[in-house]
Amino acid sequence: MAHDGRGMLHDVGSLLTSPGTLFESLRDRPRWISAALLLIVVSAAAFFLARAEIATFAKGAAIASAREQNEASVAQVEKFFESPLFTALIIVSPVALTFLGIAIYALVGLVLLALTGGSGEPGPYGRLFQAALWAKLVEIPHMLLWTPLVLAKGSPEIFFGPAALVEADPKSRLFALLASFDLFHIWYLALFVLGVRILLAVEWPRAVLIAALPWLSWQFVKLLWV
Repeated sequence: MAHDGRGMLHDVGSLLTSPGTLFESLRDRPRWISAALLLIVVSAAAFFLARAEIATFAKGAAIASAREQNEASVAQVEKFFESPLFTALIIVSPVALTFLGIAIYALVGLVLLALTGGSGEPGPYGRLFQAALWAKLVEIPHMLLWTPLVLAKGSPEIFFGPAALVEADPKSRLFALLASFDLFHIWYLALFVLGVRILLAVEWPRAVLIAALPWLSWQFVKLLWV
């Protein structure tokens, strides 16, 4: 259900200052379309503004890999990074992956909910999706901080957690682990737990299990890829 811009701004303010009040409101009057549109606009705008810095960062690694093959591959890589297709991918891919992640978190949460006794609330998947979506709006302050720092530093590698304080190899598992505990990741997780607790009317231990286990599992999988 959509609502007007003033109501959306009020909801975002409530999410950042009084999230419990917002989730109580969402429980009585579900709404998500405006939240989804706002998340799309903010994410797309941030990555569009930082596209040159992202391209430079990714291009170096791609060219180094292509050079191990032949110079023709290097030329193809350079052409790709200068194409409108790459710009489109920079803007679209993060947004698509964000919504895919929300859908998967909600699906895994639904399975965990069923395994731990279910919920008396109607439409549990929709409520889980709504909790994950609204929690993800912490990307608004995240992108408002991240974008100018990227433009100033000239690199998309900006961290808001222990990874910014500890000198470690960016390709190491230690660095990947530290990067997982970013301020905005933890903020998102806390809001997701709260949203599950209120929207599905479950006990705190179940809310933590349903919301945190998928997130922790994903962090573990990412560590295996390093």
